[in-house]
Amino acid sequence: MPVTFELIILLVTTVWTLSLALPPFVARLMTPKGLTWGLSNRDYEPSLPPWHARSNRAHSNMVENLTPFAIIIVVAHIAGVSNDWTQGGALGFLVLRILHAICYIGGLTPWRTHAFNLSLVAEGIILSQILLHAQFL
Repeated sequence: MPVTFELIILLVTTVWTLSLALPPFVARLMTPKGLTWGLSNRDYEPSLPPWHARSNRAHSNMVENLTPFAIIIVVAHIAGVSNDWTQGGALGFLVLRILHAICYIGGLTPWRTHAFNLSLVAEGIILSQILLHAQFL
């Protein structure tokens, strides 16, 4: 089977998810004695900026949402469903999840919630195409 646009988007989304582990690391390095603390036994927790906790939550949220998205994309691929709607849904999901993380880390409410909800709509678009076009039996 050829690699579809949706699978490429899944790969890029996975790389994005992995990259979201970096902001909390950067926040810790920016504290006084950040590198020293990072290389120590970490017996104490340094004072961290508020965006550190938000970046941790943004990463966790993305990890939680990657699995359902991956399942939807893989099922569409196996079912041979790839069209403008599934491609748009996959690209929309990625763009909206990037916006979600930026808004989450930046503390931009309610935009974070809007991006999250619209990313669910993007997944729903792909699911609808699977249900409409896949041969189940």
